[in-house]
Amino acid sequence: MLLTYTEIELKEQEINLPASKSISNRALIIQAMADDRIQLSNLSEADDTQILSAALRQRSLKKNVGMAGTAARFLSAFLATQQINYFLDGDPRMRKRPMKQLLDALVELGASITYLDKAGHLPIQINGTLTEGGRIQIDASVSSQFITALMLIGPQLKGGLTIELIGSISSAPYIQMTKSIMEYFQVPITFEQQIIQILEQGYQAAELTIESDWSSASYFYSSLALLDEGSLVLKNLSFDSWQGDEITADIYYRLGIKSTKIGDDILIEKVAHAVKYLEYDFVDCPDLAQSVICTCIGLGIEGEFTGLHTLKGKETDRIKAVQNEIKKLNWTLEETAEGNYHLSRAKERQAIQLQIETYNDHRMAMAFAPLTIIYEELQIESPDVVKKSFPLFWNELQKMGIS
Repeated sequence: MLLTYTEIELKEQEINLPASKSISNRALIIQAMADDRIQLSNLSEADDTQILSAALRQRSLKKNVGMAGTAARFLSAFLATQQINYFLDGDPRMRKRPMKQLLDALVELGASITYLDKAGHLPIQINGTLTEGGRIQIDASVSSQFITALMLIGPQLKGGLTIELIGSISSAPYIQMTKSIMEYFQVPITFEQQIIQILEQGYQAAELTIESDWSSASYFYSSLALLDEGSLVLKNLSFDSWQGDEITADIYYRLGIKSTKIGDDILIEKVAHAVKYLEYDFVDCPDLAQSVICTCIGLGIEGEFTGLHTLKGKETDRIKAVQNEIKKLNWTLEETAEGNYHLSRAKERQAIQLQIETYNDHRMAMAFAPLTIIYEELQIESPDVVKKSFPLFWNELQKMGIS
């Protein structure tokens, strides 16, 4: 898809963001475990959420999550408690994504899981034999989704569940999000010194309206940062959020964007370029990395980033994907001896290439799209990948003058 940019006056243009799929996916599992006594509104329309919702509703014993990694992790734990035999599979990329630590933990607790191809990966057969809780250890540096999957089923296990987190915690705000949502439904969680304790109990009936998605907001922060002036209103967004990615406002303040709470929305305004060199640790917010890196390129800002290790196991190897595509724009993202990543202009210049591959990754498409403001007639391959998290992204982006 060829993108073009037309300069327009942006004065408090309203942007409608999708509902948070992270909150939606957690709430769907809780709803299923509460026998549908929980009412959810404004559920995300993202592919990931729709896949999980359909898998929970359908009676078929064979479930396929496609590329939905969150659905794969959450369903593996949930189905292990359902006293029925299920088959769980995904597309070829999902079959390569890490699952072993979660599946090992479920087996240790008493689940019966049979690998139908490669050990530690989909496809699997799950015999719903998991009823007892206990204490388990899990490496916290790999994926917060493994920990969340276990937390969500914890209240249903006899005797409750204690999870000991080993090593440095990646994406800690996502674990805190899970804790907050569970507590919203009256399941108290103790989380101290890397020990999570969940007592045996039931989720309580309640209503929940899902808030807008902070990760999706980052693409509009990025677009505004690349303009000389303007303001936007991001609808149904809050600083008092369960989402760790609300740190977007802090990061982009350094890149020239001021954020102000206005009623139920957030007003963002272009003010100035606050830094000439950006250093940031994305260990708690890896989903923002691609957007921030592209913003820095558009502003001509070099930087050094840490906490990117989990990006290698996403829909694609996001590190390699970003490295490949920014090279076309004469930028490099090089790993240092310390394991950090240095963003800089390429020493050897070449003709700029404007065809951006997305690698079946929604965040690649949305992160690079704002660069159309700087690089005229940018071409985004496979633009439909945005359906995974933000189906109406291209419609909302038109409000920025990008069409």
